[in-house]
Amino acid sequence: MEKLIIKVDQLQLGLYVDLPSNWMEHPFFRGSFRLTNEKQIPEIKASGIKEVAYVPSKITSQPLRPKKERKAAALKKQQDSAAQAAKNSKKK
Repeated sequence: MEKLIIKVDQLQLGLYVDLPSNWMEHPFFRGSFRLTNEKQIPEIKASGIKEVAYVPSKITSQPLRPKKERKAAALKKQQDSAAQAAKNSKKK
Protein backbone atom coordinates (compact mmCIF):
# COMPACT_ATOMS: atom_id res chain seq x y z
CA MET A 1 0.00 0.00 0.00
CA GLU A 2 1.57 3.26 -1.16
CA LYS A 3 1.74 6.14 1.30
CA LEU A 4 2.69 9.74 0.55
CA ILE A 5 3.86 12.33 3.08
CA ILE A 6 2.21 15.76 3.32
CA LYS A 7 2.31 18.69 5.74
CA VAL A 8 -0.62 18.98 8.15
CA ASP A 9 -1.67 22.27 6.50
CA GLN A 10 -2.58 20.20 3.41
CA LEU A 11 -5.14 18.07 5.25
CA GLN A 12 -8.76 18.10 4.27
CA LEU A 13 -11.81 15.91 4.68
CA GLY A 14 -11.75 12.70 2.66
CA LEU A 15 -8.06 11.91 3.14
CA TYR A 16 -7.15 8.57 4.68
CA VAL A 17 -4.27 9.42 7.01
CA ASP A 18 -1.70 7.38 8.87
CA LEU A 19 -0.45 9.34 11.87
CA PRO A 20 3.28 8.99 12.60
CA SER A 21 3.03 8.75 16.38
CA ASN A 22 1.95 6.14 18.88
CA TRP A 23 -1.82 6.05 19.47
CA MET A 24 -1.27 7.32 23.01
CA GLU A 25 0.37 10.49 21.67
CA HIS A 26 -2.69 11.76 19.79
CA PRO A 27 -6.40 12.09 20.65
CA PHE A 28 -7.64 9.44 18.20
CA PHE A 29 -8.60 5.84 18.88
CA ARG A 30 -6.71 4.65 15.79
CA GLY A 31 -3.57 5.85 14.05
CA SER A 32 -4.98 5.32 10.54
CA PHE A 33 -8.39 6.65 9.52
CA ARG A 34 -10.32 8.80 7.04
CA LEU A 35 -10.83 12.45 7.95
CA THR A 36 -14.61 12.83 8.19
CA ASN A 37 -15.06 15.68 10.66
CA GLU A 38 -13.73 19.26 10.51
CA LYS A 39 -12.66 19.00 14.17
CA GLN A 40 -10.14 16.23 13.40
CA ILE A 41 -7.75 18.48 11.46
CA PRO A 42 -7.16 21.02 14.28
CA GLU A 43 -6.80 18.11 16.71
CA ILE A 44 -3.99 16.66 14.59
CA LYS A 45 -2.27 20.05 14.41
CA ALA A 46 -2.69 20.61 18.16
CA SER A 47 -1.03 17.28 18.93
CA GLY A 48 2.22 18.66 17.50
CA ILE A 49 2.30 16.49 14.38
CA LYS A 50 3.90 18.35 11.45
CA GLU A 51 3.58 15.74 8.69
CA VAL A 52 1.34 12.76 8.07
CA ALA A 53 1.22 9.96 5.54
CA TYR A 54 -1.89 9.50 3.45
CA VAL A 55 -2.98 6.53 1.38
CA PRO A 56 -3.91 7.61 -2.18
CA SER A 57 -5.87 4.41 -2.86
CA LYS A 58 -8.24 5.15 0.07
CA ILE A 59 -8.95 8.87 -0.38
CA THR A 60 -12.14 10.57 -1.54
CA SER A 61 -10.49 13.99 -2.05
CA GLN A 62 -7.03 15.29 -2.87
CA PRO A 63 -4.74 17.02 -0.35
CA LEU A 64 -4.65 20.79 -0.46
CA ARG A 65 -1.73 22.39 -2.24
CA PRO A 66 1.13 23.42 0.05
CA LYS A 67 0.49 26.68 1.92
CA LYS A 68 3.15 28.61 -0.04
CA GLU A 69 1.55 27.61 -3.34
CA ARG A 70 -1.92 28.63 -2.09
CA LYS A 71 -0.60 32.06 -1.02
CA ALA A 72 1.17 32.55 -4.36
CA ALA A 73 -1.99 31.59 -6.27
CA ALA A 74 -4.12 33.99 -4.21
CA LEU A 75 -1.62 36.82 -4.78
CA LYS A 76 -1.55 36.14 -8.53
CA LYS A 77 -5.35 36.15 -8.63
CA GLN A 78 -5.43 39.54 -6.86
CA GLN A 79 -2.84 40.95 -9.25
CA ASP A 80 -4.74 39.63 -12.27
CA SER A 81 -7.98 41.14 -10.97
CA ALA A 82 -6.30 44.51 -10.39
CA ALA A 83 -4.75 44.44 -13.86
CA GLN A 84 -8.13 43.57 -15.42
CA ALA A 85 -9.84 46.35 -13.48
CA ALA A 86 -7.19 48.85 -14.66
CA LYS A 87 -7.62 47.63 -18.24
CA ASN A 88 -11.42 47.99 -18.01
CA SER A 89 -11.18 51.52 -16.61
CA LYS A 90 -8.88 52.58 -19.48
CA LYS A 91 -11.44 51.34 -22.02
CA LYS A 92 -14.13 53.62 -20.56
